[in-house]
Formats: sequence, C-alpha cells, structure tokens
Amino acid sequence: MNFFKLILCLSLYFLAALPGASGQQYYITNPGSILSPSAQHNLIFSGAIGGSRTLSKTRAYHVAYSPLKYLGVQGTYSKTKVNYSFDSPRGTNTSSYGGAIGGYYFINLKEQPHLHQKKIGVLFDAYLGYEKGNIDNTYNETESSKLNYNKGYIQLGANLSGGVLGLQLKGTIGYFDFVNGSYTAPNLTLPSNQLDEILEKDIHNFSEMTLALNMGIKYGRIYCSQTLLHLFGDNDLPAIDNAYHFGIILEIDKLIKKNNSPKTLENHD
Repeated sequence: MNFFKLILCLSLYFLAALPGASGQQYYITNPGSILSPSAQHNLIFSGAIGGSRTLSKTRAYHVAYSPLKYLGVQGTYSKTKVNYSFDSPRGTNTSSYGGAIGGYYFINLKEQPHLHQKKIGVLFDAYLGYEKGNIDNTYNETESSKLNYNKGYIQLGANLSGGVLGLQLKGTIGYFDFVNGSYTAPNLTLPSNQLDEILEKDIHNFSEMTLALNMGIKYGRIYCSQTLLHLFGDNDLPAIDNAYHFGIILEIDKLIKKNNSPKTLENHD
C-alpha cells in the first residue's frame, strides 16, 4: 500500500475512534514529548495543536537537547480547554509542564544522497520524566473546582526514519496523584463528594501509547499523533483517554548550521 494512503487511513481511523465526553474530566491524556535527539548537540523544538471529539482545544510545546552523546533531556508544556456545549459555561481547563532525562541510540541503515534529507535508520530511546499540572472544572456560573497533580513516568520509544517519511511509537507507564483540591460551593454535593474520593486515592497508575506519523526534510517536518490512555485496576476516574495532535518539528541545530555554512557539502545529521 502507498505510504501516503496508509497515513490517510490511519488518520481517519484515529479520528473516528475518538470518544466524546459528556461530564467533567479530571485527567486529560497528552503525548508527553514525541521528540528525542539522535546525536550530540541535536536541538529540536515542536509545537502542536490538538483535541478530541469533545469541543476541546490543546496547545503543546516540546523541546529536546543532547548535551552529550547518547544523553537526552526534554521539556514539555501543554494547555487544554474543553467545552461541553456551545451554550453552557461547563468546561475543563488544564495546564501542565515537565521534564525528562534519558538516553538514545541511533542505528544508521542508509546514508541519503541529498543533504536536506534525513538519514534512513531507527532511533531507540528511553526517558524518565516528571510533570506537574492542574485541572480546573466549571460546573455552572458560580460553582467550580480545582485539582493539582504530580506525575512520574518512564517512556520508551522507537522511531523509524525513512528519509522524507517517518513513524514513531512511544509507550509510557507511570503514575499521577492529586496533591490538593478545592471547590467553590460547599452545597455542590456531587462534585465535592467526587473530589473527596479522588483525593483519598493514593495514586493512579496508567499507561499511554502514542503513534506519530511525520513528513518533511531534516530541518523541519509536520506530524500527526494519536495517544491512548489506560488506567490500571478498578479505576473509574473521569478522563479523556484518547486525543490527537497536529504540529511541526524543527531541528534548530541543523537550521543554524545550514544558515551559517550555506556552502558546506557535508551531511550533518
């Protein structure tokens, strides 16, 4: 099957599989960082927008850098707004930021004859990360709640680079716990009871799987990703467990080299 047809079919399948959400949410899945450097001093940035089949909007930013060979560090920030209807104030707002440190190993399968194309190969990576975030829910014009959480995780990835086209698979396993919460109206019985139950639970163990498809040259690429969330055990926490993102990836260090040395004939990758 033509690779472009495969991308289209997978994208349509992902969008069709996205669930709706009718009630307040207390966790919204995100892809973490889909970036990993592949060489020393490799500096990468990505920005993305996304959502789900709810009326949600997400902005996510990621940066990754390799200060030493085989060592990578990452930083992430994301913000999501969910509206449950056009004519109601009910909604959920979340924001989070975090970082990760880990390692990578790139297997070069084939050199590209053109300087602007990425090498063909497979990149394996593993990261240990930490994230802080908050979940704000609005129930009506006067009643709302707020939860803060901490999140720790291990992320493993395999990244296939086919020159112009690429495929990434990221698996994450970890936990998050809500450290404190508040709500504006004591007579808000259902949400207040729900918040008490959430705060009483020590930790929520989870896994996330992200599949990303990208296309472009080695200086810049566009991508789409799909992330699925699974909560372990007897966990009925209201959560948006399926989300998509569309964005760009910029190889900052390669852009700087290209601009500073336009006549260089070496393939820096």
